[in-house]
Amino acid sequence: MNKIFVSLGFYRIEYSEIIQQTKHLISKETYLSYKSLKEQKHDLEINTSNKKKKEKEYSEKINEMNILLSSFSDPFFVVDSPMYDAIETGIIHVDTPSGNAGNYTVGLYM
Repeated sequence: MNKIFVSLGFYRIEYSEIIQQTKHLISKETYLSYKSLKEQKHDLEINTSNKKKKEKEYSEKINEMNILLSSFSDPFFVVDSPMYDAIETGIIHVDTPSGNAGNYTVGLYM
């Protein structure tokens, strides 16, 4: 099985000198693989609940998806995301739907 989680770097992120996180930077392609797997898993889970006679077939596929998705268990952020832009600007912009809207000073260190 190919490893689909490819980190472009590991960053320590500091928000307002109080909160610290560490996250992997990943490419858009890696993120799209993650998103596709999540969608496939969701579809399989719906099919499993709707078609009990194929439950074993679907549960095996769901287990395969879970194994692939487990490589994404570390926190990550994506190239060209607001967090990625903050590498250069030192500011992250949080939109209203995300909660706590505003601009925040961020330090990102590789």
